[in-house]
Amino acid sequence: MGYLMLVGSGGWNERWEIAAGHEDDVATQLRHVGTDTTGQLQLLDPVSEQPIELFLAWRHVAAAAIVPSSSPRPGLRGQYA
Repeated sequence: MGYLMLVGSGGWNERWEIAAGHEDDVATQLRHVGTDTTGQLQLLDPVSEQPIELFLAWRHVAAAAIVPSSSPRPGLRGQYA
């Protein structure tokens, strides 16, 4: 389990939980940060906890990191948890 942290070129930031089994796929996409490409990431909706596909324009992302987590923490979901 892990979280994707995104910081936008305009100063925004978000945190998303990565869908189980998609950590490597998301990590591979990080090489596109700041480029003129788009990406599709398998994440979890912070409210419903259901898998979603996030489409992202990497040129608007200034920095991204994956933060590993060894166990889920109920009640601490969502982009600002």
